[in-house]
Amino acid sequence: MWVAIIRKHLPPGREIRSVTPLGGRKAVLDACRNDQGQGPPRIYIIDGDFDHVLQRRPPPLKHLHRLGVYSQENLYIRRDSIEGIAAVFRPDEDPTEVGERFEEYLSGVWSPVLRRLFALYACNEKLGGGNVTSSFHIERLREPGRVPPQPSPNKLREQALNVFRDLKRRHGTRAVLNCLSTTRPVAKSLPDASVISGKTYLLPVTRHWIQSEMGVSLPEAQTSLLLIGQCRGALDERLKRKIERALS
Repeated sequence: MWVAIIRKHLPPGREIRSVTPLGGRKAVLDACRNDQGQGPPRIYIIDGDFDHVLQRRPPPLKHLHRLGVYSQENLYIRRDSIEGIAAVFRPDEDPTEVGERFEEYLSGVWSPVLRRLFALYACNEKLGGGNVTSSFHIERLREPGRVPPQPSPNKLREQALNVFRDLKRRHGTRAVLNCLSTTRPVAKSLPDASVISGKTYLLPVTRHWIQSEMGVSLPEAQTSLLLIGQCRGALDERLKRKIERALS
């Protein structure tokens, strides 16, 4: 996937055939810390994760790039990519209207409930509970049988209560409420892409929406490649500038 993403940021005439996966965030940061000297062009890339909601600065390391979004999947879950897919698979429909419907679906149906949940998840991460998003997929929070997926108020409430009770047990009510008093307004003010995980939340929902609205049924990896291919221009302008500087 990263090869397709990097290609969207390369100057004309330059090519990339492979990337070197290093593992999780810690492994990438450790490798970057051990590679602060001169040498061939290279960039170490990490997801934003909860850094944006928790207002954490990236480590001051040469060659490091932290995404301005939660995860790499958030880079290509965009209106223009949906419009591009619509132009191919729904040629009789105005792509801009399809893009509007997609934005209204995400922002009106999922965004409000997921922002509140991720403000709580951010507190869990800040207080030492780790990242619970990958272990609790959005499929466990939707109403069964609804197409496109709709959030289940009862399941969302149960998940939020479980996380809150566990945090309260380990850290006390005051510490949890103090943390939420910071993360909630920040999560509300940032774009969805900087707050909500694309990998386990927004991408699965987007994939189901594309299937229900346009009849395009693809596995998740192929859906990602389709979205990347239909994005207009760079996915991350800061990453594009870093790549250009590294290659100059």
